[in-house]
Amino acid sequence: MKTLTLGLYNQLSHRSAEYQDHIKFITEFTFNAEVGLYKPANMRVPYDVVEACSIDELIATADGAKSDYLYIVAFGHRGLNPALPTMMINYAEQNNYAVLGHILQDNPAQPNEGFYSLHHQTVLINMHQWRSAGRPNWGNYQRNIEITVPMINRSEENFHDDYTPHWIEPAAGEMAYSGTVREGWNLILNIIRSGKKIGNFPNEIRKFKSFLYPDSGPEFEQLLQGKEVFLPEMNQRKYAASTQFTPVQSNVFVFNTDGMHEEPMQFDRSTQLDSIYCVAAGFKPLQLLKRCNWHSGTQMVYFDYSQAALDFKQWLLTNWDGRNYTQVIEQYKNSVTTIFRPVWFPGQSFETAWADTLTTFGGESQWLEFWNQYRRLPHEFIKTNLFDDRSALLNNMQANAGNKLIWFSNSFNTDPAVRYFNRPTLSAMYNDFIADLSQANDSQLQVCGSDWTGKKEWFVLKKDPQ
Repeated sequence: MKTLTLGLYNQLSHRSAEYQDHIKFITEFTFNAEVGLYKPANMRVPYDVVEACSIDELIATADGAKSDYLYIVAFGHRGLNPALPTMMINYAEQNNYAVLGHILQDNPAQPNEGFYSLHHQTVLINMHQWRSAGRPNWGNYQRNIEITVPMINRSEENFHDDYTPHWIEPAAGEMAYSGTVREGWNLILNIIRSGKKIGNFPNEIRKFKSFLYPDSGPEFEQLLQGKEVFLPEMNQRKYAASTQFTPVQSNVFVFNTDGMHEEPMQFDRSTQLDSIYCVAAGFKPLQLLKRCNWHSGTQMVYFDYSQAALDFKQWLLTNWDGRNYTQVIEQYKNSVTTIFRPVWFPGQSFETAWADTLTTFGGESQWLEFWNQYRRLPHEFIKTNLFDDRSALLNNMQANAGNKLIWFSNSFNTDPAVRYFNRPTLSAMYNDFIADLSQANDSQLQVCGSDWTGKKEWFVLKKDPQ
């Protein structure tokens, strides 16, 4: 794996501090997953994530770290696959691109009257190629400039319109150029002049990334303030529609997006649990149950703000024999009249996830034995909203004596949560939730989940009284 500097570009320094931080918070929601996936093999402190208001500063930091690559995302980036950095590096190396980014061509009908630029939203720079090109600066917007530029060949195809070529490469000769240059122009000029190619993001990568264009007018800031506005950008409109709390209540996580691998959970596995409280998502509740000390009367209590997820869990308990889960998902989807949206990573198959799940449980025979034991446990299903009114959950916990474990997943770090609540608000809500759990439990409660930043939490909230 290549060494990588991760650069977070703040292009919003001219906007309010509150807006900058909220957009950064939204960006970090998916960017942190990319960092986390790439980090274990090669990341080095203090170069884990570098934030700057200048792309040149990000480049200089990557150079100082002697990194192989610099991966830049601007405020407003949203990744839909945490493997994006790896995908981009592999694609760049397969095609021998020194830079990978969103290439834009000014005035493609009259190429001598315009030059090329790179949009700041996402850029991958091969730092070895950059060094051999003379360590060029990024190049910001300038008007009425007079320079000599290299001749450039470009692909005949475009990703859209006529100004987004798939790639650009050196051609013979140079020419005098007078006019406007836009961001990234100097990097392009020197990379091309050094004989190297620059690539645009292919569709197989574009489908896993999005950009909110938070610097295009005041409307998106007004949306985050709770105002009703017409959003000028299509990506903004898609984001606004997909992050409302009401529609996602029909989403059902048929697998867990955080994987089923062995995690360094620090709870006390020797304590016998009388109740296990879990959100109705995937197989993580059963993974926790399998690794805990439980008995034939241990209660499984599912709580969720998605009635669809609770209904699906209850249906599986009653109707599913534990085999052919992917077929059962389709069977259930076709049999219910309510809205049921099975959620999983875009472009990844249910079949692969189900095979991985069976492996986690030791193979099909061991899984089936465990599933049949699990079905005999007492179950409860609670509709609750951890943000607005969690009294149903807390009342149930108070009514059930004994030792408990609760897994609330990333309930306080979701797309809707980071859209509707800024950092201070969400932090306070999470702390209030933990305080409520403490008040509702007299015996030992073991807490598993992610805090409002997405950081995993594993701790014992209250031990048995001595």
